[in-house]
Amino acid sequence: MTNQFKLTMTTAAILALSSAAAIADPVSLPHTFVSGNKAVASEVNKNFETLRDGINAHDTGKQNRVSGICPEGSSIRVINQDGTVACQVDNVSAGGGISSVAGGANSGLTTNTAGGTVTLNTDKTVLQARISQNCGVGSAIRSINMDGTVICDSGTQTSPPKIVSTPSDTWATVPTTAASIISLAFTAPKAGNVLVTATGSITIESTGTTNGYYCLDLSIVQNDVGGCTPMAGSKSAIRSYIPSNFSTLTGSTYGSPFTMQEVYPVTTGQSITIYINGATSGLKNTYLFHPTITALFIPN
Repeated sequence: MTNQFKLTMTTAAILALSSAAAIADPVSLPHTFVSGNKAVASEVNKNFETLRDGINAHDTGKQNRVSGICPEGSSIRVINQDGTVACQVDNVSAGGGISSVAGGANSGLTTNTAGGTVTLNTDKTVLQARISQNCGVGSAIRSINMDGTVICDSGTQTSPPKIVSTPSDTWATVPTTAASIISLAFTAPKAGNVLVTATGSITIESTGTTNGYYCLDLSIVQNDVGGCTPMAGSKSAIRSYIPSNFSTLTGSTYGSPFTMQEVYPVTTGQSITIYINGATSGLKNTYLFHPTITALFIPN
């Protein structure tokens, strides 16, 4: 083999190795050969050594495709340069992937911290449950409990007074035997008391020859004038005597306003009827003008 051929082969080998190393950082060869000159073996070898070191350095810096996998329940801990992997067993508790959960201060969350399956609950002393109740018409929510129930209240305002009366241009006759003249029905919205007031004017006509009297009584008993018994001490009755000589003293007709009051305790939903009862004796005629009953409810 001629020296020229050897030089050509050597140069080709160096160029091939240089191309292989081109994918890494450039490698500078220490010796350059010129065509027609003899190559010195030591210089050629030095070039090969330089290429070898460059290629080896390139191999240590590259990452081969990752080909390793870890079994179920393990995770990759290290990926090696050659694509293999190092695995480790997952650090989880039996029965679940969460070891414990702790709710923060005033978060409203409570948990079991024993590990395994974790259960989250809400602390009803911190969180408000959904409001699940309402109040009826005419009532309002007074208090909301933690469990979502409510306490209702109809409020402190009283029910409107209930009034019944005869027309102002009408006269009601007071009978000669005990009977009811007008009445008012009332239903209590809740427990409390009913203040009842009866007002109007009474007009009497005397016979002029006999003694007489009239009696009015405010009562929840129909036709009752028992409170008109003389000296009976009724606070809701009116009784007046008319002497036989009344007509010679003041004339045959006499009128006077009257007012009676009574308080009745009631329970929720209780219905009562209040009456103005009356009776006369020894008189020609007796009338009530514009008699009125007013009931004012006062809650407890």
